[in-house]
Amino acid sequence: MARSGCLVWVKSVLRAVPIYMMMAEDLLTWARNEVDAICRKFFWACNDASVKGKYMVSWPIVCKPTTLGGLGVSDLKLTGYALQTRWLWLQKTDADQAWSQLPIKTAPQVQAFFRASTFMEIGDGHTALFWEDC
Repeated sequence: MARSGCLVWVKSVLRAVPIYMMMAEDLLTWARNEVDAICRKFFWACNDASVKGKYMVSWPIVCKPTTLGGLGVSDLKLTGYALQTRWLWLQKTDADQAWSQLPIKTAPQVQAFFRASTFMEIGDGHTALFWEDC
């Protein structure tokens, strides 16, 4: 398989597998490293064989956006942060949904990013939290 085909598989299949788990909770570091290792092996060698000496560029460069010189493969840590921030946003804006009351554990970085990125307009006073909302 050509390297471009391997890139499509990595971006569309191998990176999509842990998405649902990352939305509900943070993916552990060892699990992220294992998924990255599988993606690296598949991308550089198109199989599960050893890829020592076959790397053309480092994996963090591959994970950069194409506008910054990378290949656009998503970074799993940043993707997890984005998905958890989206969950907090949906909890805040869609309080009528049944799933919005489910508690999820989010990283302190995600909570700080969400608080810094959002603000609450006080309307009837039922949805704004005095000590927590900006």
